[in-house]
Amino acid sequence: MENPTVFILIAMAVMLIPSLFMGRSQKKQQQQRQYMLDNLEAGDKVITSGGFTGVIDRVSDASFIIRFSPDSLRLEVAKEAVIRKVEDEDEIPELETEYDYIIDDDDDDDAEGEQEEQ
Repeated sequence: MENPTVFILIAMAVMLIPSLFMGRSQKKQQQQRQYMLDNLEAGDKVITSGGFTGVIDRVSDASFIIRFSPDSLRLEVAKEAVIRKVEDEDEIPELETEYDYIIDDDDDDDAEGEQEEQ
């Protein structure tokens, strides 16, 4: 290319076009998230950014009062802390805790000990 202006225009187009598409995609995701937060109501099951699953008890302008099981603990949580609404029980991830490993380890040790005795 003999003309440096053409090269500069092509380089700018290569950089600007993808950023325009990404900007639109992010804006659409933000709008969908805001729509979801605005339409949550009492009784909806949600997952927070901390990974806790609970049921919305009350809605205010900037926060939710969420009831967490099994003790029906109620906490005020900022609306931005809610990641998503749970539509189906299968969407809730099953998490193993450190206590599950402790229980499993004890069971395995007892089984091995019984086999060695026999």
